[in-house]
Amino acid sequence: MSVLRFIRPPLGLILALLILPVAAGCREEVPMLDHADSAGDVSEYSDELFAVAMENLGRLEQFRSGEMLEEILERLNQWAQTRTPPAHWRPDRLLDTLPEPLRELPMVEDLDSLRFPPHDGTALQQAVWLRDVARWARGERHDELSRALHLFDWTIRNIQLDPLDEPPGEPGDALLGQFPWETLLLGRGDVLERAWVYIELLRQEGIDAALLGLPRKDTQALQAWAVGVLIDGQVFLFEPVLGLPIPSPEGVHLDADGQLAMRPATLEEAASDPAVLRRLDLDASTSYPVQAEDLEQVVALVVASPPELSQRMAVLESHLVGKHKLVLTVDAASQGERFAATPRIGGARLWTRPYVTVAQQMMLAEAPEVVRARMAEMAPFHVGPNAPLWKGRLLHFKGRFLGEEAATPYYQAARPPDREINQFPDLFYRSLKAAHPDADEASLREAAQQRAAVEVPAIVRAKQDASYWLGLLAYEQGSFPAAIDYLAKRTLEASPDGPWTHGARYNLARTYEASGDLDKAISQFAADPLSPSRRGNLLRARWLHELRDRHGGNAE
Repeated sequence: MSVLRFIRPPLGLILALLILPVAAGCREEVPMLDHADSAGDVSEYSDELFAVAMENLGRLEQFRSGEMLEEILERLNQWAQTRTPPAHWRPDRLLDTLPEPLRELPMVEDLDSLRFPPHDGTALQQAVWLRDVARWARGERHDELSRALHLFDWTIRNIQLDPLDEPPGEPGDALLGQFPWETLLLGRGDVLERAWVYIELLRQEGIDAALLGLPRKDTQALQAWAVGVLIDGQVFLFEPVLGLPIPSPEGVHLDADGQLAMRPATLEEAASDPAVLRRLDLDASTSYPVQAEDLEQVVALVVASPPELSQRMAVLESHLVGKHKLVLTVDAASQGERFAATPRIGGARLWTRPYVTVAQQMMLAEAPEVVRARMAEMAPFHVGPNAPLWKGRLLHFKGRFLGEEAATPYYQAARPPDREINQFPDLFYRSLKAAHPDADEASLREAAQQRAAVEVPAIVRAKQDASYWLGLLAYEQGSFPAAIDYLAKRTLEASPDGPWTHGARYNLARTYEASGDLDKAISQFAADPLSPSRRGNLLRARWLHELRDRHGGNAE
């Protein structure tokens, strides 16, 4: 098991080390505003800077990420010099619900500034990725519940669940956490990080969602539980550990395509009907840990990171329209009031996890072992000609799967044959020999081995990542035989103890389910006893088994 799973690198705050890959393109010079000759020229020039910044933000896959984000912030800061602060802006009232040490974080105390600091670059990048995913993963129907279901399903299939060493509490700060952009890029995270991504995806769709906190029986602390999605005055329940919506009283069924479907239960239904949560019991000895009586005074934990509460992001968001439209902010107090107005919600406060993550990353940003772990985690995204894994990942987020400038060919380029990977040490040696013909032979051999020790594991990991993500792309396109090949043969068989074992087994089961082979789907859901999602997998297998028997066999 990788040490990186337990030492989470501070990716968000080490912007100077953001050595993500470069495709074609070089650094553009950023002219300064004092070159303009008049107030009108300044305004026009500022608008031009803004337009270029937003255009580049939408095509980050074409640039070295760190450099381009720096340039975007330079342009935005020049543009912001010409903006007048809105008279109505005030710090969000829910900030008062944070513990005092978190309210004193520099990022919190700087919320009224119109200057975009370095960490805003990754916040902007995150919003773009979330928007891009939401635009195609939300499905074709326009009603909010359908979009919420599609985005939840995408999150569960695409964010492999990593184990959390302690119950998902509030704030749940035992591990160094990830921000949503990190979880998206890496495709994995713990239950809180998975829930955070889902809530942020819904935010891009204009749908209110919050973590629901339950008072712990032994302390006054809150235990983060399900994601509550607020639609038409009702809070619908989505369970990120199980990877399932909590079914409503009418239960589960097979949809027109033969896949498991259900209407999510509302919080009121789960609180008033004990059978709703008891449906989540695996058996008499393995009961679901939440009961109806635990839902009398639920607290809505509103998710809002510091940039989402800042004045500068509010000003920026107000100028984004059309293809550049982004949701960058949240009115946390108003969202909390909307949740508190629904039955069983006893109040609202800010979720502390984003602030704890900021504090942790600030504290550990100078720790050498954490920086090394961060570089190792990110290395697969910048190996190979034109960094194919990085470009493929961002095109994946955009929903561009096929064609010349699409995710599939870049993922394929990140999968060199094993015989080629085995030749890299010799290739490195010959390259060094050609560059330094008079160097000592032993020194050249040692340097080649050192380079190979760093790059070859990153190339191998990039190949594993690309193989797995190609399986997910094939699923999205309905190419089930190709999905089975990538997930079963090129992921599980090629790397039996690799990084994607749990995600590949789950998605292989989902592929069999989608293709109508319920027998194989049920078998796969039950085939991963060590998965952090095992309870949810077994529930899905049980429900499919019951429905298959009811319908008389496979739904082909």
